[in-house]
Formats: sequence, C-alpha cells, structure tokens
Amino acid sequence: MLPRWPLAIAPILWNNDDLSELASPIPFERVLEEIAQAGYEGTELASNAPRDAGLLRDQLRRRGLRLAGAYLALDFFTSPLDGELERAGLLARLLQEVGARVLVAGLAAHPQRMVSAGGSRQPSTTSAEYQQVATGLERVGERCRQDNVVLAFHNHAGTLIETPEELDELCRRADPALVRLCLDVGHLVVGGGDPVQAIQRYGQRLAHLHIKDVDPHALERLRSGQGGFLNGLRWRIFCELGSGCLDLAGVVAALRQQGFEGWVVLEQDTSFRTPLESAVESRTRFREIAGC
Repeated sequence: MLPRWPLAIAPILWNNDDLSELASPIPFERVLEEIAQAGYEGTELASNAPRDAGLLRDQLRRRGLRLAGAYLALDFFTSPLDGELERAGLLARLLQEVGARVLVAGLAAHPQRMVSAGGSRQPSTTSAEYQQVATGLERVGERCRQDNVVLAFHNHAGTLIETPEELDELCRRADPALVRLCLDVGHLVVGGGDPVQAIQRYGQRLAHLHIKDVDPHALERLRSGQGGFLNGLRWRIFCELGSGCLDLAGVVAALRQQGFEGWVVLEQDTSFRTPLESAVESRTRFREIAGC
C-alpha cells in the first residue's frame, strides 16, 4: 500500500511576501476558501493570518483545514540572538496551540547572495558563519522543544545556505536532534543541487518537505547573471508542478524509499495564472505522480 502524505500548500502563492507588487493583497479568509476549494488538507501560516490561536483554529476548522507549520526567516548576524529566540518562541507556542508541530526556519536574505542567486559568483560562506548559524539554530531548536515543536531548517536561494555543499556543511555542524530539515527541492535546484540525491542523503533528518517546480528558461537567465533572485520571481522561476525541470517522479520515489511521513507542502511563490488555477493544477499533477 502506497504511503499517503498529508498535502498542504504554502499561502505565499496568494500573497507574495517578497514582492507584494506582483498582485493585490488577498484577504486571509479568501485564501483559506480557495485552498479548501483546491482540495488541500492544510496550509502553512500566512503572513496575514490571525495570531490569536482560538481565532486561527476556528478559521481553519470551518474549512476543514489543518495548519501544517509556519515559516520564519532568522537573522543570526545583525539581530540579537535573544530577540530571534523570542520570535521563534512566540511562533512555536502558536503552532502548539493550533495543533501544528513544525517550525520551518530559513535564514534572512543576504544582500550579495540575492544579487548572485543561482549563479557561480556567490561569496563563500566562512567557517565562522557556518558555526554561528548552526549554534543559533540549535538554540532555536531547544526553544521550540519547550512547546513540543520540531525545528526544520529550510535551504533558500539568496541566503548563506543555498548550494548543496553549504547545506551539507550546515547539517554536519548542527545537532540533528535539535535541527531537523525542511528540504525545499525548488530552492535546491536553483542552488545547483539534485533533490533526489538530497532526499536519499538526508532522509532520516527530513521532518517537512517543500515541493516546487523550476522553470528552466528562468533558471538559465538567473545562472547567466541577468537578474538576481527577485527578478527570478518576476520571471516566475517557480512554476506549476509538471511544467518545469523538477524530477517529481524521482522525488516521490525517493520519499517512499526513505519512509517519509511528514507533510508535503506544495509551494509556488508567484504565477502568471490565478492562485486557485495554479493550486489546482499542481495538486492534480502531484496526485497523478504520487498515485494517492
């Protein structure tokens, strides 16, 4: 019998938090209505979602949805660590109260990396930077544990942890008992990695998964140095599942081989289509490939 992963979608498809210019703001209630209409079981926390646990639970319950987790960009270099721990703690408590168990943590955007994302001219991450990130994540992981929430690190283009080599070095340094992994296969492709190999390598560390497809033409423009990450979003570098270069069948097979049991979150930051159309198309394609 094939495993049946709970399927969620990231609400950034409706309200892009990186480039709000791409679409008019969509109310949170309508976002939930369309996520449910598209057939998903859950959502990650939207930037415009209520932070009152009771109200959020009610909004989700009305539409038959669950909260899969929440994303938080952490800054271990220009913000005090105590402040980042407080931010993470507040979010972990909200997740616990709403019934979610995963806090997905990426790094804050790095100005030089944002300009050179996807290319070969990124400044190298230093040993001291790796250690500062690893130590910070371990502290956040300890804080999340207090609310029975798992910290899952998210690789991201335009940050200090973009390439497969950088992800490998961070995973080597950070305690896997405190810092699990939310592999984002789309960002890994942008960073020059192979998602199937990464799932095979980190399978037992995976707590959460973001699946997004990558438009090969936009990726080539990014790699040739034409724009930087934000322009990549303007070009809709992340596209509907099945329309890009992601080996989705290979990703699904690798997840089965590793016995993955967490949430699968489909994510598409931007689209030339309406959010609902994109959400339906990607879910349909995932179900076709996953057979569930």
